[in-house]
Amino acid sequence: MTMPTRSIAGTVLRLSCGACGMVFPHFLFSGEEDTDTAGLCSASSCNQNEVVIAEAEPDEWNNLESTWTLVIEKRLAQQLGRTDLKVLRLLRVERETTPAAGLSFREFHKGYKSPMLVYSCACCGKGESRVIEELTVGDFKKSGGQILVTGRLTL
Repeated sequence: MTMPTRSIAGTVLRLSCGACGMVFPHFLFSGEEDTDTAGLCSASSCNQNEVVIAEAEPDEWNNLESTWTLVIEKRLAQQLGRTDLKVLRLLRVERETTPAAGLSFREFHKGYKSPMLVYSCACCGKGESRVIEELTVGDFKKSGGQILVTGRLTL
């Protein structure tokens, strides 16, 4: 019995590591509800301008210890015959607070800054990487990037 396809949406982030200086892509999933993105993960390549999108196995997803990414990376390495893929962890979200008291919405919006997502590094594994650019899937592909979708997933 074949499983139905699962359509996914999102954007590609170009991240830069503060420790090693490498720039690499990462897929950021989007959806209307949490269930739209539950179980999905992205693996980044440090060697190629490429991301791999996969669906975590139930036991991988339910085991949210720090080693769960290693299990997924190992499975992808066996499936795809490569060892350059790393599943990034979101380390933290940095928010710059803007006092809203007494401001009109227009004034608040003008001074608002989006939160900064800080990820692990796909290359050195020790550094922290930050978003330097966000691209649509189409723009990422036009710039020479590749997205490999595994399993029953479709973009």
